Amino acid sequence: DLPGLRAVLGELVFMRLIETYLVKLPSRSYTLRDLPDRLEGFIRANRKLTAPHTALAADMVAFEWAQIECFDGATRPVMTPDDLADTLPSRLKMDLQPHLRLLVLRYPVDDYAMAVKENGMRADASNAVDTSSTESVKSKRVRRPKLKRTYLAVHRHEGTIYYKSLTLPSYRMLTAIREGKTLPQAVAAAGPRVKASQVQEWFANWMHLGWFCLRK
Repeated sequence: DLPGLRAVLGELVFMRLIETYLVKLPSRSYTLRDLPDRLEGFIRANRKLTAPHTALAADMVAFEWAQIECFDGATRPVMTPDDLADTLPSRLKMDLQPHLRLLVLRYPVDDYAMAVKENGMRADASNAVDTSSTESVKSKRVRRPKLKRTYLAVHRHEGTIYYKSLTLPSYRMLTAIREGKTLPQAVAAAGPRVKASQVQEWFANWMHLGWFCLRK
């Protein structure tokens, strides 16, 4: 479940972290699926275990745990164009699908995770034993990402997990909807510099992806 974290830290550091984590915070669940649920907080509280890459490691765990939660998260009936047409925007009670996860990260871990996957699970920190040639391993190494504020939506479609980059204004709009704001309030939360055409484009895309449902 945590290939990105393993790539960030390397095999030896990763194993020491996981062993320490499981000893200090043993499982409280009947399923192994929930093992990483407290790992992000543990990493931030025990920085020496992942230094000097603590912030990146914590971001990666947040990203990977969001995918786990998204995979098993509930889906409610998708909001339709008829729902929009039949209700005044000021009275429309919208919500986001329960499985959708919104993330604010310090690093672009989505791009890094994809690069690691495409390059055979290798990273510049990796010290795992491998029988392939040195030249082959070097050609597959992936550099850790540099600091870059990143906004992501992790969502599910037909049983597959996807993640989509967001801008700060679009993130604010989605967050406002999740908090129960009306549609006009959510649009206002995106900021005064956002154009109507941008909001229309975002909304059409999110409707197409099935992100919206009616609030209970």
